[in-house]
Amino acid sequence: MDARRARVSVFDNGFLYGDGVFDTLRGFGKRVWNVRVHIDRFYESARRIHIVLPWKKEQLVRWIEATAAKNNFKESRIRLTATRGESKPGAAYDFTSCKMPTLLITGLPAHPGPAEYYKNGIRIVTFLHLEDDSLGGAAFLPGIESIVTPTSYLKARWHDHESEGVPA
Repeated sequence: MDARRARVSVFDNGFLYGDGVFDTLRGFGKRVWNVRVHIDRFYESARRIHIVLPWKKEQLVRWIEATAAKNNFKESRIRLTATRGESKPGAAYDFTSCKMPTLLITGLPAHPGPAEYYKNGIRIVTFLHLEDDSLGGAAFLPGIESIVTPTSYLKARWHDHESEGVPA
């Protein structure tokens, strides 16, 4: 689909709350590198925040490969994004009202970084932003911290915060 025709509901939890997962793949011409490893990680990331992806993995592989083939960039960056889907208007944080996840597969040309990055490397800063280490290694949309707690509570995964007055 042409990007100008693509639409996401204003009631989509990914749009409203950053409630979703993503993965980025690298394409070379019509081929996608390590696609099944990325698909497995994508599904595992969704599982960890209780998003059920209804599509078979092989169907998703075909859609990704079709995206790469249609664009046929020399090198591409293919991004998968899945959100919990559209919620009922006014049903803030009622994640059970989301019946179907939203899936986006986008393909853009990949551009290498500046030559000095490859020659000298780059400096990075990392930080720990989630206390729940069960989410480590997964890729989530920004804002997931505000989603993890309510969905964990819905799944009866209360944490002990007695000093804060939150029931254990």
